[in-house]
Amino acid sequence: MAPDESTDTDTRGSAEEPEVVQVMVPTSLHSPKVEIARRVGIVLALAFGVFLLIKAAERDDTTIPDTTGNARVVAQSPLPDAQAPSQTQVGVDLAEGFDGRLTIAGTPIPEDQLDGARDPATLTEEQLRKYGIRPNNRNHLYFTPGPDKVLEEIPKGEVTVIVTYFRDRQPDVDAGTYSWTFTVQ
Repeated sequence: MAPDESTDTDTRGSAEEPEVVQVMVPTSLHSPKVEIARRVGIVLALAFGVFLLIKAAERDDTTIPDTTGNARVVAQSPLPDAQAPSQTQVGVDLAEGFDGRLTIAGTPIPEDQLDGARDPATLTEEQLRKYGIRPNNRNHLYFTPGPDKVLEEIPKGEVTVIVTYFRDRQPDVDAGTYSWTFTVQ
């Protein structure tokens, strides 16, 4: 065969256009009535969602309910009339600027055994006098029973907790007591 004659049918470099195939895609998989019902359902669901968001935004009650009935005692644990295990943490959060002491089941809890108290042996006389042994949590009075504490566990049965509160570092100012009972199982 002569070099100018070609039997090769390769058309990669040719100007022929590829064949176009048309595919029919349905615009809706459902009948027009079903499609309208579906769209109405979506609009109603969105409208209901917007309604719920508006109602949630209108709620103005963002305060924590007063569970103690005493303005000086902000929170307590366990709650009155609750059932609790014998190793439960017992205590109160007092209003800012207040301190206090706990008595649990007739046993006064020493301040150095309250949760968060610092070891007095690690403080200088000046630090102890100026800050006390609970410098960062004066209005939080919590006690967790355990070994080497006045109560290794809370006694079973009905337990009365008495909180004596007063202005921070002023035991005679705004002093008062608050008490409640809970049951240890």
